Amino acid sequence: MNIKAVNQRYDENTVVQLPHLYLGLSDIDPYEFVMLLRSFRYQCHEGDVPETKLYKELDWYIGKVCEAYVAGD
Repeated sequence: MNIKAVNQRYDENTVVQLPHLYLGLSDIDPYEFVMLLRSFRYQCHEGDVPETKLYKELDWYIGKVCEAYVAGD
């Protein structure tokens, strides 16, 4: 999703294979996790990407994570 958004912003058609990085939720501070999600959403906000189902699900998920963080869950 991020690659598609960047390609639309810079009028490119690049395919990039990125290594997968997995972090356990216990490895990251909840506030930092929220900020990373928000940063990722911002990076994907180009072209028609915000209209995709995946982007909308990401946006919904961020809202739920923020709500849980504020509630202390």
